[in-house]
Formats: sequence, C-alpha cells, structure tokens
Amino acid sequence: MGNILGWLIADIYLWTLSWCCGLGGIIGLAGFFWGYSVSKGMTVAPRDYWRLPDYEVFKKKLVYANSIMGSVTATASIVLCVIKTIIES
Repeated sequence: MGNILGWLIADIYLWTLSWCCGLGGIIGLAGFFWGYSVSKGMTVAPRDYWRLPDYEVFKKKLVYANSIMGSVTATASIVLCVIKTIIES
C-alpha cells in the first residue's frame, strides 16, 4: 500500500511539471498493476514458494512491478511529450 501511495505522490509531482509527465504516470500506474499480476510467472520460480519466506517472494514481485512501472512511465511520458511537440509546432 505504501508503494502505491509513493507512486501516487510522485505522479502528483509529475502533474506539476507537465500534463505529459502526469498522464505518463497514470499509464505507468496501470503498468504497475499489470506487472504485479504477471510477475508470478515471470520472476518467481515454483521452488521459491517453498524455499523462500513469503516476504521474499512478495519483494521479488514488487521489484518486478516497480521496474515495469518506471519503464512504462518514462516511455509514455516521452511519447506524449513528442506528440505534444509535434501538435504544437
């Protein structure tokens, strides 16, 4: 919960910079939820469920979801800023 709250605070800050960055943050938040839902099959091996504590498995999934969110936010912000620049010129 704290992780999502932190990303929402960062998104509010991005809205103060530009609407492109703010909208990229919202798209990135959707990427976070998608990344967390697919992280079970992408980063966690079946043996990790019986070998590692639950917190370690959760941490692996959270790191994967955060990396997806960061990359989606950056990509979406750049694409939206390029589109904005093209439209304005």
